[in-house]
Amino acid sequence: AASVGIPLMKAGTASCRNGFFWEDHLPFFGLFYMTKVAELAMYVFDPTIRGNLAFKDFMIRFVPSCLGYLDAYTDATAIQIANSCEDPFAQHLAAWMAGTYIAG
Repeated sequence: AASVGIPLMKAGTASCRNGFFWEDHLPFFGLFYMTKVAELAMYVFDPTIRGNLAFKDFMIRFVPSCLGYLDAYTDATAIQIANSCEDPFAQHLAAWMAGTYIAG
């Protein structure tokens, strides 16, 4: 929801030439940080998890989850930036980007 909701809320500030203001990304990155810290805390302090996960195995699970979270956000911001352009091709591209985002 945050990956899509934040770019939608900030769509009015998006510019075809400059994208989003850097400040527009702060709510997402704050939420991303809090979510990942909460995940780590649950893993560390959950008494029902038995045994230890090797660092390599943990990173094989944790890093892709971070990348997936970020990918959803960057895709949603790209759609809003393309949609902010006046060029008909960019508008058409934004519609196709949104369609594949929803389908995929």
